[in-house]
Amino acid sequence: MRRPHVWSTCWRISVVLLGMSLVLAACHPTTTNGQQPPPNGMTRFAVPTTNGWPTGITSGPDGNLWFTEWFGNKIGRLTPAGQITEFPLPTPESYPNRITAGPDGNLWFTESGGNRLGRITPQGRITEFAFPGSSPGGITAGPDGNLWFVVKGNNEIGRSTPAGAVTEFAAPMAGGFPWDITAGPDGNLWFTEQEGN
Repeated sequence: MRRPHVWSTCWRISVVLLGMSLVLAACHPTTTNGQQPPPNGMTRFAVPTTNGWPTGITSGPDGNLWFTEWFGNKIGRLTPAGQITEFPLPTPESYPNRITAGPDGNLWFTESGGNRLGRITPQGRITEFAFPGSSPGGITAGPDGNLWFVVKGNNEIGRSTPAGAVTEFAAPMAGGFPWDITAGPDGNLWFTEQEGN
């Protein structure tokens, strides 16, 4: 089974616009109070878990930011004021990857190591859904009211209902290694194939 490319997330900075710029960054030292002086109007907020490796981030229906912690094995909630709350995942070493707001008012995320989809309510209640695929990655809400995600290890695209019923579809190119996915303006789902180029 192919291992996820964990090194690629280390140098990524996730920028979220909420009126003014709010930045959640990873992999650089912090000052003792958890914040660095803002360069060019950007402010950095330190994740409480050491080496948590924040990866995916999205806006939630509750007005907060939600993010995954790859090595921390947690889901984080960040208020616009910078207060962070962490929610541990039930499955050890699940390596939560991408996260998106779902059509049901909850947050949905992929667990690349646990081979599961996860759902977390704005109150922090977590439910996991196992499926046969290996190493799920990018995830997005679709125009059909379902969640769509890539299954890197199986070279498939997955569809999950808000109830957690998963259907998988083979990607068109063998060995394409689908990486990320989003809803397009044409009502379809668009995805990238990392090794299919």
